[in-house]
Amino acid sequence: MNTSSSIPKPSGPDGLVHGLIETLRQEEAELIQLATHFEHQLDALREQRQEDHEQAMHAASETIGTLGQLRARRERQTRLVSRVLRLDGDDVTLQQLAAAIDSHPATGSWGADLLEARAAVRDQAKTTRRMCEQLDFALQYAVGLGREMLQAMQDLNRPPTSVYTATGHTSRAAVPRSLVNKVG
Repeated sequence: MNTSSSIPKPSGPDGLVHGLIETLRQEEAELIQLATHFEHQLDALREQRQEDHEQAMHAASETIGTLGQLRARRERQTRLVSRVLRLDGDDVTLQQLAAAIDSHPATGSWGADLLEARAAVRDQAKTTRRMCEQLDFALQYAVGLGREMLQAMQDLNRPPTSVYTATGHTSRAAVPRSLVNKVG
């Protein structure tokens, strides 16, 4: 595997491919960071630390913005490398690009590294998506619980409702509930 720290940055078509691989590695790092932000949000939600939850939410939002920029860069780089390698079509996949890179004399053997970087991004995206789903579930649960609490508090201020009985008289529909523990 070629790493950015052990090999100097090549130039020409080889440099374009190297740049694409570096962009994929940056995407993977940002996805790891996003999963961490989601985890911090979950922890803050569980421990009812509103300020920490908001900070993690803002950090996640910034990371999502960075991921959008990296995705646009990756798409531009993919199109550029495919044009340099004279591949047909605008929707060239990284799999197709890796095969063309390995068979092109000016790009060395970066195809395997490209596929490895793509696989790492995909794996991290799955992990981040699972963390996002957990956070979504926790937030939906918290919202539902909050609604139930609000409904219970609103019901305390309402007079008890009356219903007509079979004899035509009125009676209470239900015994009023209290949130106050009167037992002690």
